[in-house]
Amino acid sequence: MPVKFGSLFVAASKYQYSFGESAGRGRTLFCPYRSLSMKKIKIIPIKILKAHERVSRKNLEKIKLQIRHDGCIKDSIILDRDNFIILDGHHRTKALNDLGYKKIPAVLVDYHDKKVRVVSRRKNIMITKESIITTALSKKLYPCKTSKHFIPGRPRAINIKLEKLI
Repeated sequence: MPVKFGSLFVAASKYQYSFGESAGRGRTLFCPYRSLSMKKIKIIPIKILKAHERVSRKNLEKIKLQIRHDGCIKDSIILDRDNFIILDGHHRTKALNDLGYKKIPAVLVDYHDKKVRVVSRRKNIMITKESIITTALSKKLYPCKTSKHFIPGRPRAINIKLEKLI
C-alpha cells in the first residue's frame, strides 16, 4: 500500500521500495531526483557485501546513535551491481551489522556507467573504478574516506524502518 511521504508516494513490497508520484499504482515509476530513472531500493543481506574502505570508529559510533535514535535508515547505500561492492555507505553498513541487523537498503548501479564517477579525497592515493574493484575483491582496504563517488539521481531520505532489516 502506498504511503505519502512529502510530495511522493512510497510503496513497499517484501524486498524493494518504489519511489515516485504514482508508487504502488502499477506504472513504471521514475525517481524525481536529478537525471536517472527510478532506482529500485532492494533489501540486501549485509554478509554478501564487499567494502573497499575502512571505517572511522568515531563516525561509526555517531551513526549507530543516529540509527538507534531515528529508528530507521534515512539513506540507502550504493552498490556495484556486479560485485556487491559498497560504493557509498560503509559506515551505515558496519553500524547496522554491529547493531545486529542482517539486511540493508541498497541501490545497485552499473559501476561502468560513465555517469558514475569516483575521485580520491586523498592527495597521496590515486583512485579509479578499477582500483576500487581490485581493492574490494582483494580485501586490502583503503583508509577511511579515501574515495568519493558521484551517483546522479541517487534516492535520498528513504526512511526505512529498522524492523524491515532484521
